Amino acid sequence: MVQQNTFEFGHEAMNSAIDLACGRGAPANIPVPTQIVTPENVADYMYYLEK
Repeated sequence: MVQQNTFEFGHEAMNSAIDLACGRGAPANIPVPTQIVTPENVADYMYYLEK
């Protein structure tokens, strides 16, 4: 399973929106890393399911 970092997506989107609102440029592409979830590290991502 692949876990997207939704916090990082939002953070980068807001940074770009602020830059554009202030008349600065924003990159067309902003890579945000994803994580591979395995049985060994699934506990690190369970908080997404608890809410």
